[in-house]
Amino acid sequence: PKQATEQAVAAKISPKIETAVAADAVQSSAMMARSTRAMTSQEIFLSQIKAGAISGWNKYQVLPSVTAAQAILESGWGQSQLATQGNNLFGIKGSYQGQSIYFPTQEWNGSQYITIQDAFRKYPNWSASVEDHGAFLVVNPRYSNLIGVTDYRRVASLLQQDGYATAPTYASSLISIIEYNKLHEWDQEALSGQASGGNDNNQVQPDQDVTPTSGTHKFTKTTTIHNAPDATSAVVGTYNAGETVNYNGKLTVGNATWLRYQSYSGVSRYVMISQTTTNDNNNQATVTPASGSYKFTAKTNIRSAASKTAQVVGTYNAGETVYYNGKITTGGTTWLRYLSYSGAQHYVAMSGDEVGAVAKPDVVATSGSYRFTKTTAIKSSPATSATTVGSYNAGDTVYYNGKVTTNGQTWLRYMSYSGAQHYVQISGESTSTNVDKPQVTPQSGSYRFTQTTAIKNTPAGNAPSVGTYSAGDTVYYNAKVTANGQTWLRYLSYSGAQHYVAISGNAATGNTTSKPVTNSQGAFRFVTTTNIRTAPSTRASVVGEYNPGETVYYNGTVQAEGYTWLRYLSRSGATHYVAKLEG
Repeated sequence: PKQATEQAVAAKISPKIETAVAADAVQSSAMMARSTRAMTSQEIFLSQIKAGAISGWNKYQVLPSVTAAQAILESGWGQSQLATQGNNLFGIKGSYQGQSIYFPTQEWNGSQYITIQDAFRKYPNWSASVEDHGAFLVVNPRYSNLIGVTDYRRVASLLQQDGYATAPTYASSLISIIEYNKLHEWDQEALSGQASGGNDNNQVQPDQDVTPTSGTHKFTKTTTIHNAPDATSAVVGTYNAGETVNYNGKLTVGNATWLRYQSYSGVSRYVMISQTTTNDNNNQATVTPASGSYKFTAKTNIRSAASKTAQVVGTYNAGETVYYNGKITTGGTTWLRYLSYSGAQHYVAMSGDEVGAVAKPDVVATSGSYRFTKTTAIKSSPATSATTVGSYNAGDTVYYNGKVTTNGQTWLRYMSYSGAQHYVQISGESTSTNVDKPQVTPQSGSYRFTQTTAIKNTPAGNAPSVGTYSAGDTVYYNAKVTANGQTWLRYLSYSGAQHYVAISGNAATGNTTSKPVTNSQGAFRFVTTTNIRTAPSTRASVVGEYNPGETVYYNGTVQAEGYTWLRYLSRSGATHYVAKLEG
């Protein structure tokens, strides 16, 4: 699932999933339950996800009560923007049956975080999102220990143990939500086989009408592996022609015959061996297990399936090479199948799906830095018609690894945090004098701050602030950086990103009006919308907000500008501040 940054919170992409919110979901549900109208809205939400949660147990052996509690916690009872616009209750990225919805999110480009448009799975309804959540847990090996476990307290603890969320109260919050809303009754229904909607002819119960028989079956063509005897269920792998499965059951669902076998993880899996259909066999795909490399002679679409009507997810340029693991022939077109960086299977046609002839780019391998003077689009390839994946703002800096000239335009190439090459157009401007190259001296030590100091994601005074250190705090740094007459300490943040704090120059002055922090702990429930800031000052950057009814768990207080500021450690590891407004 997504791990949204504070910037994503500010954009209201999804609800805050910090420790405070995790604990507050339980209290919020209790408060809302006191109102008949609020309770009715919760009942509507639960009725819309119940079928999917129980189907998730039938197909994937993920306990319904825990799935429902996570949906409540992650989507704020279905009120997040991702839930309302994409029916995505868990923030799972990628595509669902070829459908995605794009929201801005943060990406580390090697020197700083930038905003890009990232794809999240888009579902036809909430029930589909809940059911797909089960598939997500099954295909990720680290969650294999909770598959089939029937004790919701144990499953909640395993989710936290396996790293689904970092909040220390995540498991206890799920358990409280389950018990308050009596979601464990869903478990009893699923385990007893009396799940609501059981009369739905399309609902396949586990092992229903299975003939207990064993044997081996040798495949004559590539065949998909499913988590249920249902062609629309999640695909978790394939058998290639010539491979053999040892099955322990055979069943007929509709017009298809399936073999059931037990996977290495202990979960039942299913493969279809025959189907009565009226489709024209000439339209069926022929898959040939093959591996090799192919060099493109023209810019070619990358698609999510072996079809020209499938979603375009990228392009290969002339001269680039794909390393494929299969060939598919369908409708007279030969497609190459390969495993993408994200783990998804993608497809490119060997001919007939070209984007159009483009001039071959002139690439010069060179490195340096460039500071932008205006908002500039980030592209997936060096072409103005390419997909825009984000933007740099005026004052931002990119550290590039190549310069590309094509069609009379000059582009800078850099490696993004995800490993993809991205491009920004500089329109022929010089890159040699835009910014002084920082001088880095590798050394380690500790530094204690005497005043509030901003944390930056690059060694530049105009770089975005991602948090603050307060007077008396200590940083353990791994290098000193000199840039534009300022000295910075570089350190590795909790999230794994390199951050910087100035110890000389104007950037080190910080908030001179702030007062010492009183170390105290507690919880505060907001009664009005309140900004989250990088420092205890109304002039500090706003990085998000708390809404009425939400709770912050703070670790210190600061008296400044006539307010009592509550200091807390955000999920990203940065220190943030909110004013204590009593209403």
